[in-house]
Amino acid sequence: MVGEMQAPISRKDFQAWAGADYRLYENIRQTDGSVQGCTRHDLLPEVNALFVGNPENLHATMDLCGLYDKRLGEFRYITKELAAVVDGLSERELWDRSTQGPNLLQLVTSYAKNAAEHGYKTQPYAEVYDQHERTVRAGLNAMTAYAGVLASRGEEDAILELRDLAMYMREFWQDFLYSIYEKAGARMERQYSEKFDQAVTAARASGQPPAFNTEKARAILRGLSIHAEEESVGNENLYSVWRCSRLAKRIWDEYPSVKTAFCGNFVVDTREQYADLGSTGSVSQPEQQAKEMEMGGI
Repeated sequence: MVGEMQAPISRKDFQAWAGADYRLYENIRQTDGSVQGCTRHDLLPEVNALFVGNPENLHATMDLCGLYDKRLGEFRYITKELAAVVDGLSERELWDRSTQGPNLLQLVTSYAKNAAEHGYKTQPYAEVYDQHERTVRAGLNAMTAYAGVLASRGEEDAILELRDLAMYMREFWQDFLYSIYEKAGARMERQYSEKFDQAVTAARASGQPPAFNTEKARAILRGLSIHAEEESVGNENLYSVWRCSRLAKRIWDEYPSVKTAFCGNFVVDTREQYADLGSTGSVSQPEQQAKEMEMGGI
C-alpha cells in the first residue's frame, strides 16, 4: 500500500506507520513540496529497519535511516533525513555518530541480533538460513586462499572460474536486507572481490601460495554442498550444481580425505562440459567464456 504523510509528522503518526502490519511504503511530502519515499524491512517480526529514498527516481538507492522496535514502541538510530520531518523524537532515538559510531548498518543489525537473543521472535526460516549462510561464508573465505594457491601455479582459467562462482555465491547468500540497502550490498561485494584479488596478486608476485590446508578444503566443500542443494532443490538450477561439482572435484582430487564433505540433496555432476541447455541457469560455453572475459580486477 502506498500513501502519503504530510511533514511535519507527529511521532505518534510515524509510529503508527512504522508498526503497521501491511503498510510498507509511504511517501512523505516535505514542507518545501518535495517528496521523500519511505519503506521498511523486517529484521525480526518485532523490529523493522527503515529506509528513505527518492520515489520519483526508479534507479535511486534506498538509504538506511534507522529502525523501529514494535515491542517497545521506540525508534532507534534515526538519521537527520527522518528527524527533519518527524516531530517529537527523543535524543535517545536519534543517531549520534560521535558516540554510536559511523556504521549505521552495523548498529541496526547488532540491535536485531541482541533482540533475538533476548526473546524477540525470529522468522521461521531464520535459524536454518543463518546456519547455512555461516557455512557458505566460511567456504567463501577459504576460496580466497585457494585462489592464491591457483595463482601460484599459474592456473589462470581456474582462477576465473573460481572467482565467477565465488562472486555469484556471495551475492546469492547475501542478507535480504541488501535487496533494499544496495549501497551496503555493493560495498560488501567490493570488499570480498578485493580480498580475492589481493590473494591472487600476492601469490603471483611471490610465486608462493598462501596457507591452505585440509580444514580450508573441507570448508569449501561444505559451502559448495549447501549452495548446490539450495540451487538443486529450491531453484532446479542444475547448471549451478555442475559448477559446484566441478570445483568440488578439483578440491577433493587434491585433498581426498575431505571428499565426503561434498554431499547433500543433489546429484553430483563432474562432467567436463555442461550441455543440458534446457536446464535452469545453463549457458553455452562461448557465452560462459565471454562472461569470464568481462570480469575486472584480476
